[in-house]
Amino acid sequence: MKQILILIILAMLNGFSCLASGVAPIAVCDSSTVLLSGGSGMGGGNKAPQVVPIQAAIQSFGGFTFVTVTFTATLGTVDIDITNHTTGQYLQGEMLAVPGTQSIPISGAPGWYTISFTLPDGRIYEGEFEL
Repeated sequence: MKQILILIILAMLNGFSCLASGVAPIAVCDSSTVLLSGGSGMGGGNKAPQVVPIQAAIQSFGGFTFVTVTFTATLGTVDIDITNHTTGQYLQGEMLAVPGTQSIPISGAPGWYTISFTLPDGRIYEGEFEL
């Protein structure tokens, strides 16, 4: 159990360094960005589109796969749903969204995934990715 916890912590720390460096060797960290859309103020009218306050990336390290989430603003408690539409796997949880980076472990099973973040005010940001 301690070895698994240590590997998860190391993988998370490596994920942070992969994000910080912007580019990482493939052997150490595979990473891909998830484009999120949604929220209020998107398109229409004379208003500029709202900046998405959440960034997400998929990172794999040492056989573990994570969704690494970066919040650029304090958003409160955010509901997160991740679904693998190929296998039917579904993760649901919540996270306190404060500026910084957090990681969510996922199975890493091949498939087409969707991810959604529901903010306390009801705004929803969604994205999709494939593994």
